[in-house]
Amino acid sequence: MKKLTYLLLAIQCVFLISCEEENFDFGEIINPTELAFDVEIIGADIDNPFGDGSGNVVFSAAAKNALGFKYIINE
Repeated sequence: MKKLTYLLLAIQCVFLISCEEENFDFGEIINPTELAFDVEIIGADIDNPFGDGSGNVVFSAAAKNALGFKYIINE
């Protein structure tokens, strides 16, 4: 049993020593440009500037070199 313990300990040491840190290269990081953000309140007109009371709002965003957008709305 003692030999088995030493054998397992030796195998673990070999695995730990053989591990090598991998270097990941992402390339050049490009920031998004020309960000355009638009908010449209549904039902808004001259008589009702705050909308029709439904609470529906449409958000839209566009930018060059952007992968995605995340909207965070705090209530």
